[in-house]
Amino acid sequence: MISLGKNLFSLRAVENLNSSTSSLSSTFERLSSGLRINRAADDAAGLAVSSALNVKSRVLNRAQLNISDATSFLTIADGALSQIGGLLTRMGELSAQAANGSFSRAQRISLNDEYSALDKEIRRIAASTKFNGISPFKGRAVDPTSELIISSSYSPAEEFISANGRYVAFQDNSLSPAGLAVYDSVTGTTTSIDASDLGYTGAINPRGVTNDGKVLFRQADAASATKKDLFLYDTTTGDLTKLTNSLNATDNAGASISADGSTVAFLSKTIYTNGGTSDSASGTTANFQLYVVDVDSGVLRGIQTDLVNYTAAPKLNADGTRLAIATTDDLAGNGVPLFAEVFSVNLLDDTLSYTQLTSGSTENHIVRGLDLDGNVISYQSTAADIYRTSADGSSSSLLLDLDVITNFQVGTDGTTLILSSSDNITGENAGAYRQAFQYDLTTGEMRQLTNYTSFLNQSFTFAQDGSAFIYGNGASGYSIVDLTQQDSEFSFEAGYGSVGAIAVALGDLRSQLGILGGNVITSQDSAAYSLDSVTSAIETLATLRGEIGSGLARMETASRLLSSSAAENKAAEARIVEADIADETASLTRYQILQQSASALLGQANLQPQLVLTLLEGV
Repeated sequence: MISLGKNLFSLRAVENLNSSTSSLSSTFERLSSGLRINRAADDAAGLAVSSALNVKSRVLNRAQLNISDATSFLTIADGALSQIGGLLTRMGELSAQAANGSFSRAQRISLNDEYSALDKEIRRIAASTKFNGISPFKGRAVDPTSELIISSSYSPAEEFISANGRYVAFQDNSLSPAGLAVYDSVTGTTTSIDASDLGYTGAINPRGVTNDGKVLFRQADAASATKKDLFLYDTTTGDLTKLTNSLNATDNAGASISADGSTVAFLSKTIYTNGGTSDSASGTTANFQLYVVDVDSGVLRGIQTDLVNYTAAPKLNADGTRLAIATTDDLAGNGVPLFAEVFSVNLLDDTLSYTQLTSGSTENHIVRGLDLDGNVISYQSTAADIYRTSADGSSSSLLLDLDVITNFQVGTDGTTLILSSSDNITGENAGAYRQAFQYDLTTGEMRQLTNYTSFLNQSFTFAQDGSAFIYGNGASGYSIVDLTQQDSEFSFEAGYGSVGAIAVALGDLRSQLGILGGNVITSQDSAAYSLDSVTSAIETLATLRGEIGSGLARMETASRLLSSSAAENKAAEARIVEADIADETASLTRYQILQQSASALLGQANLQPQLVLTLLEGV
C-alpha cells in the first residue's frame, strides 16, 4: 500500500543515517585525538580514574626531577667535604710534626703558617659551597639552654673559659682561703683544689686557662704579704710550675697566657734581669713594668718603662709572639694623651720596645686581641666600632660598625670575632633580643649563633672559638651555654607527600669540626692537643660524609622507583583513555559503509512520493 502520510521507511533511513553519522564522527574524533575518552560523556568513570592517574604520573615525573636536583645538591656537598678531608689530613700531619720534641719554637711557628692557611681554606670552602644559593653547611641558630656549672656553694669569682670552651677556671670562695675550681664540659665534672695544695697558702686568683687545661693563676704567700706570684697548673697531670718570684704584694694582677700556653705576660713591680729567670729578681720599683716569660725555659724579658694607667692586662696573640696593651701613660713621649692609646710589642725582637698604634686624641681604644701577624683588634665602646690596626701602626681599618656591641671577643687566631648584640645584623633578630654573633674576617660571613626570644641581661664571657659562653646568675652561680649550631634538615620531596619525603640532616660544619679558627701548633703541647682535635674532626667528617652517602643511596633507589611508578601510572592511564586504533579503523570502515548505505536508501525512500504522482497522472 502506498501512503501519502509519513513514510516509515524514510524516517527509519534518516534515523540510521544520523546514527551512523554520529558514530562516524565519534570514530573520527577518537582516531584524530588518539583518545578513547575525549569528554566526560564518553566514559565518566574512566575519565575520573584516568585523571587521577595522570596527576600521579606528572607528580612522579616532577619528583624524579626533584631527586635529580637533590642528588646534585648532595654531590656538591660531598665533593666539598672530600677536599676538606684532604686539608684536615694535612693539618694532622703538621700537628704531628709540631708535636715532636725535635722542633724549635721558630720552626713550629713556620709550620703554623701552613696550618693556619689550611684552616682558612676550609672555612672558605664551607662558606662558599652552595647549590642554588643554598649552603649545605650552615646550621641553624641554637635555641639556647643553659647548664648550671658553678653553683652558689662555690661563691664563684674571676671566671675564665678556655678558647675551645672546654674548661672553665674560677675562684672557689667556698674554701678558706679561696681555692681554684676547674669545670670540664666534656666530663661534666668540677674539680676543686685547696689553695694550700698549690703554690703558697694565700687565696688563688685565676688569670686564664688553655685548651688543654693549664690554668694560670696568681696566689699570695700568706706567710709574707709582700709576695704574689704566678703559677701554671696542669689539671690533667697535676704538674705545677712557678713562673715568678714576687717581691711586691701588688704584682701580677694584670697577667695573661697565650692560647698555645707558651708565653705569659704580666705586670710587675718586681725587677727581673732581662734574659734571666724568676730567680733574678733584684728589687722593686714604684710602678708596674711589663714582662713576658717563656713557659718552657722560664726565661723572663721585660721593658723597664713605668706603666701607671693601663686599662687592662696585656693581650697576647695565640702563638705568644706579639702583645698589645692600652694605656694613658706617655709611652711615646708625645705628652699625656686624653684617651687610652694602644701599643704593641714584638716579642720576637731581641730588644723589646713599645710601638704606638693608635692616637689617644679622640676616643679610647680597648684592646681585645691580636691575630697571628700581630695586627691588633680594638674596640671603641662609645661608637660601638671594631678596628684592626696593623702591627706597625701604619694602617687601620674599620671591621664592624654596629649600634650595639657587648662582650666582644677575638677568636684564637685573630680571624674571627665573637660578640653579643641586640642589633638585627643578619635579619634573624627582629625582636631585638640580645644574641651571640660570630664574624669571620677571612670569609666576611656573619652568623647569628643564638635564637633568644627573651632578653638575657647577664654579661657573657665567650670561648674564643665561639663554641660556648658563660654568664653569671648572681648569687646562683655561673651557667654555660653550648653554641654548637643545630643541624639543618634538608627535605627532598619524592612525590609521596610528607610520608615520602627524603630528609638529610647536615650540620654546621664549623661547629661540627670544632677546630676552625680555634687551634695553633706553635708549642709542643698545643700541637699535641691540635692533633687530637684534628683526628676527632676527621672522624666527624667521615660521619658527615656517611650521612650524605646514605642520602645519595636513597636518592638512587627513589629515582629508580619513581621512574618505574611514573611509567606504570602512565601505562595504566593509557589503557583507559587511549583509543584502540585497529578497532577504531575497523569501526571507521563499517560506519562509512553504513552512512553510504543509509544515504542511498534515503534517496530511494524519497522517490516514493513521485510514484504516487505518476499514478495520478492518468486520472
